[in-house]
Amino acid sequence: STLLLLAGTIPLGAALEDTGLAKTLADWLVNTVDVSNPHIFLAAFFLMAWWLTELLSNNAVAVLLTPIALNLSQTTGINPTALLMVVVFGASCGFVMPQGYQTHAIVMGPGGYRFIDYFKFGLPLSLLCWLVATIFIPIFWPL
Repeated sequence: STLLLLAGTIPLGAALEDTGLAKTLADWLVNTVDVSNPHIFLAAFFLMAWWLTELLSNNAVAVLLTPIALNLSQTTGINPTALLMVVVFGASCGFVMPQGYQTHAIVMGPGGYRFIDYFKFGLPLSLLCWLVATIFIPIFWPL
């Protein structure tokens, strides 16, 4: 069942791209978040990458958001490397739901974990990652 779950996430990411939903999400982000403050935009883009990772998988989100991050860097004038680092870290913070990362899904059954276990421990960890990434990405890759 884990293999089927993971096998279905990459085509789901491709479907988001093919239907234009991924571009619509990026356009919504640009129109909703103040792009004149790149730190706030970076934090919002991280949240989008993180929540997409929770719904799809880390690999699917990385494949999906990489070209969008490069396009957003041209639109907003933000350093493309910083936005790519947001994709890298945001796609790696899928701790809230088991389908976000393959190992979480694999150990769920044998480990006796429940969905709520991932939520209780994953949400604070993911929020901490969001905070740390929002602070340190602009330091290492200036906007």
